Formats: sequence, structure tokens, C-alpha cells
Amino acid sequence: MNIDNFKPKSENHILNRMWNNEYGLEFQEMIKSFTVFLDSNRKLDLLKDKLFLKQNNISTGQLNQYIQSSLECTVVRYFAENFPEDFKYEKKLIEGSNSDVECQFKINNLTFNIEVKASSYINDNLENNDVFKLRAIGHLDNYTEVHSLLKTFLPNLESEKRYDNNLGSHLKSTQAKLPRDNNNIFCNVLIIGCNDSDDIQNQFHYLSSKDKGFFSENPLVKHSEFDLVDIVFLSNLFFKHNSEIEKPKLGKDSWQFEKSFIIGFRNPFRKDEKQEHLDLIEANIPNYTKSFMQYKGGPEFFRLKHFIHTELGMNRKIYHY
Repeated sequence: MNIDNFKPKSENHILNRMWNNEYGLEFQEMIKSFTVFLDSNRKLDLLKDKLFLKQNNISTGQLNQYIQSSLECTVVRYFAENFPEDFKYEKKLIEGSNSDVECQFKINNLTFNIEVKASSYINDNLENNDVFKLRAIGHLDNYTEVHSLLKTFLPNLESEKRYDNNLGSHLKSTQAKLPRDNNNIFCNVLIIGCNDSDDIQNQFHYLSSKDKGFFSENPLVKHSEFDLVDIVFLSNLFFKHNSEIEKPKLGKDSWQFEKSFIIGFRNPFRKDEKQEHLDLIEANIPNYTKSFMQYKGGPEFFRLKHFIHTELGMNRKIYHY
């Protein structure tokens, strides 16, 4: 296989600009590992399409889609290399369905399905220093009304996009790929690629907030619409593939899922208990869940962000995302 065939045609593609640095070189290593289970030219071509490698130009919307596909590749690579037993790429779980999960594999003869999602965080007005930005923590029913009221006093006040509906879509679209019959024979894992520490904090609130959090008693959508999703892992993988931030952190570890910040939350309203499955997947995905649960510092509303910056950034000398 000629790896140069995977160099993007578009000059403004991230990979074209970074082909010979550690980000691009590690991408090339990732592609080599993918050839193990992409056993046809058609599958390789489909991967090129997903990564927008064959286009002469790449738009903002396509950059978001490229990052989503990069997240999928990064996660799939980790599981393919570490858990090759019965590994299946893009596994269809419902007969006759056109949708599939990212991959399926086994650990100790227990089966796991992996789905990867990300929201579109990049837009053409990403940075504007001439405006004030309104941001809400958790779900707020009257967020639009609050913004309109405050805008009468601050005409240059803009509201940051909220992603609670996106998270709901991630949960429901994952559910649509999963069979309800025999659900107890495997564990369904949703991995969400988040942006910076503020975004991770917000996603945590969307999940856990007592006021309409998805994992609360009073969620935005019925528990039955995502009760097959057994556990959700938040990761900063979108951030690690995002070239549009002020200080890009694209590098070798952008393509290494295990090097990202990862934290997991079990769905308390899942259909089946699956204790053994969940213990096993938490033990085999490097994560900071237990450390965060034991962490007592920081204000409650920003405890996860505080944990990331203080505990990881300062005490352990890990870049604070």
C-alpha cells in the first residue's frame, strides 16, 4: 500500500498542512493499522471519502465532519490493536438496517459494541473579540428569553450554542443501532468527542444535572429512548483534532485514544445491569472516573473543569485541555 495515496488533495486540509509533522505521520501509522480489517479497495475508498481526502477543497462544515471521522478512526484503532479477539469494524447489529456501530470486539469472552459521536463545534464566526458571550451551565428552559432580555442592555451580547439537544440526539441515534432483543449479551458503549474543558463540564451537566439531566429522574427525553446505552465516556478528542483553536494541540497523541482525557458515566436507567461488562470496560479504557468521583475541590458547578485544570494540569503536569 502506497501511503501517499492517503495524502489529501485539498491544500487547506489539516492533514495536507501537517503531513510531515507528528500529527500527519501518526495518521499514516493509523492508516497502516486500518488495512488489517479494511480488506478491500472499496472500504479504503470509503474511508478516504469520510476523511475528505479526495476533494480539492474542504469547507467549514466538512472540517467538522473530518474531525468526527478522525475521532472514529482514533477510537477504533485503540480497540482494534488492543482487543483483536473477534474484532469487527462497522458491525451491523439489526438485520436489514443500514446503520452500524463503529466496532465490536470481545474481552474475556464478553462482547462490547462501540459507538462514537461528536457535535459540530467549528463555525465561520468561531472567534470574535468584539462581542460578549452568554453561556449557561446545564439545561435552562428560558435560555433564549434570558439572552433577548440581556441583549436590550448589551447589544453586542451573543449566546453560545447549547449542546444538550445534540447530546440527546447522540443517545437516541446510538439506541437506534442497538437490538432490544438479547441486549444483555453485550455492553453498549457511547464515546463522545468533546471540545475543551468548558465543553466537557457542560456535557457532564447535561448528563447529570438534577434538573432535566439525561441521567436524572426528570430527563429531557424518556429514559426508554436511550436505555440500551449502558455507559457514556466523555473524551477531549475533538479538541485534540481541532486545528481552529488559538493554540492547536495536534500531534502524535491526537490519534491515540488512550492519551486523551477520558471520564465515564454509567447510565443508571440502563435496561440491564451488566455489572461484569461495565467493570471490564472501565478497567480497559484508561480514564479518570474514580479520581474525579473522589475529588472534593472546586465549586460544585465547575467541579469537573476544576478537577481537569487543578488536579491534572498543575499537580500532574498534564496539559489542562
